[in-house]
Amino acid sequence: MRKLLVIGIGAGNPEHMTVQAISGLNRADVLFIPDKGAKKNDLAELRRQICDRFVTNPKSRRVEFDVPVRAEPSPS
Repeated sequence: MRKLLVIGIGAGNPEHMTVQAISGLNRADVLFIPDKGAKKNDLAELRRQICDRFVTNPKSRRVEFDVPVRAEPSPS
């Protein structure tokens, strides 16, 4: 049976990564990194930095994918 682990970046500070999150990252065969566009490029870069720093599993691979831009909510 396959498992999907969803690991968030929390407040966005790599120093706040939990041992449980790091363990999950290293159990993964594939790490999916969402790219939410130019306005949020810093988030994608942060995700890459977290992987660079904490992932030690040589068999894991990264897959980056684009997230569609959401429509701005219309004022009520």
